[in-house]
Amino acid sequence: MAAGEIVGIIAAAGTGERLGTGEPKAFAPCGHRPLLDWSLDVLRETCDRVIVAVPPGYENADEDRV
Repeated sequence: MAAGEIVGIIAAAGTGERLGTGEPKAFAPCGHRPLLDWSLDVLRETCDRVIVAVPPGYENADEDRV
């Protein structure tokens, strides 16, 4: 990281078990898109970099979004 760089971190490592979708909450649909997309949109506008923490096994699940 460079000095003065703004980094956004999304803690999306929850399993979403209580939500009952069978997938992590970050990948569950909210409207017409996954919850993760909403957070990414906001942080991309204000941060130089965005780091997303996802559950094991989902490290490559959404590479095209990140």
